[in-house]
Amino acid sequence: MELERIRNLMPRYFDRIRETDAVLDAEQIQLDKLGYFVSQINDNQFVQTADDRTLTLLERLFGILADRTIEDLSFRRTRLLNLFATAPPFTLFFLYGRLVTLVGRGLFAVTIDYNNYVITTYRSRKNH
Repeated sequence: MELERIRNLMPRYFDRIRETDAVLDAEQIQLDKLGYFVSQINDNQFVQTADDRTLTLLERLFGILADRTIEDLSFRRTRLLNLFATAPPFTLFFLYGRLVTLVGRGLFAVTIDYNNYVITTYRSRKNH
């Protein structure tokens, strides 16, 4: 986000006054920082543009502990978007489709304990 330079907003009779220049330069630094933070806040409102820190906060809400050594920001964003977009209940066929999208074909296994209503998914690094 590009902000107007503060010096351009001042009346011309303040030009080339040493004290005014010093104050405007100091204020410009603060305004540039403010512009950066406003831009960062705007970016962090959306999962697609959120930074690592914001993604970590969102993952914590879902109880996800991301492994930053193998999961890049793109993968983490996709996983969060998937969680926001998925409304249970869903079928086993739907679950397999989501896992293929998120992890990749053959890179996961699913076990179902029908008596206890538990579905467990496992992720592997190589195809089964």
